[in-house]
Order: sequence, then structure tokens, then C-alpha cells
Amino acid sequence: MAPSDVYDCADGPLMIVAGNDAHWASLCDLMGREDLKAHPDFAEARGRVANVARVDEIVGGWAAAMTRE
Repeated sequence: MAPSDVYDCADGPLMIVAGNDAHWASLCDLMGREDLKAHPDFAEARGRVANVARVDEIVGGWAAAMTRE
């Protein structure tokens, strides 16, 4: 499952998990990254797990500028 990690937000750590493709699509919408929903490396869970370092970089970069709220 990816993403599934604790990411550092501006005001502390937050667990972010996308347990399925629908959750991933919702997270992409929140991040303003609709392009990732259809990206061949990220559209399905299998691809996100295979590219977990890139997923963590994307989600972590977004989370760093956000508050936990």
C-alpha cells in the first residue's frame, strides 16, 4: 500500500494512507495533482508500491507545506 507513512507537516507529523485506488484519486485531488491519477506509475496500487520512493517524495513534499488540520 502506498502511500502509507508518517509525513512531516508544517506543524508536526501526520499519517497519510491511501488504501486503494479511489483513496489515491482523492488524495491526488487534495494535492492538486490530478495528473497523477492516470499516470502509469501511480494509477494503480501495484505501480505506487513499485515506485514508493517517488510516491513518498510527492506526498511528503506536499505535506511539508500543509498543517495537519
